[in-house]
Amino acid sequence: RVVPVGAACVPAPLCVAAPAHPLTASSLTSLAAILRRLDRLAEAELAALAGLAIRQEAYGFRNPTTASSLEALAAIRADRGDAKSARDLLEKAVAIRTRSSTAAHPRTADAIEQLANLEPRDNAEPIAVARELAPLLERALRIRATALGEDHPKTDAISRLLADTLRKAGDEAKA
Repeated sequence: RVVPVGAACVPAPLCVAAPAHPLTASSLTSLAAILRRLDRLAEAELAALAGLAIRQEAYGFRNPTTASSLEALAAIRADRGDAKSARDLLEKAVAIRTRSSTAAHPRTADAIEQLANLEPRDNAEPIAVARELAPLLERALRIRATALGEDHPKTDAISRLLADTLRKAGDEAKA
């Protein structure tokens, strides 16, 4: 049985009919994360979609809060093996964050890292993919170094990912 929640639907066991309120969206996004960890991906996707629909209604399509919902849904889709959909969602999230006041926020770097860790596009040349990702990862590294410091584990993780990407792009000198 499915209960309408805002503009989307969630299976009845997951929640009761709830108003299309931003706090409901936050709860649904949290629920989606829990269900994802439990490997209940179909239910997680429904909860994430419901949360996204409410946030889009409440905040619009270009808000960093909406970007967070896109990122959550992208992680679920990636886990379900739908890298193309995950990539599309993450590209939208990165674009939203880039155009907003959160462009230099660590969450922007997180979205870029999530995008870089996806499976390559079908029939994509690894060198071309790496060359496309390198500038994004360089930006993510600058964001993390500024916000968190050079010695932070998340800064180090992005630095290693960038070095690997630069090697794949054939730029051993910059790696």
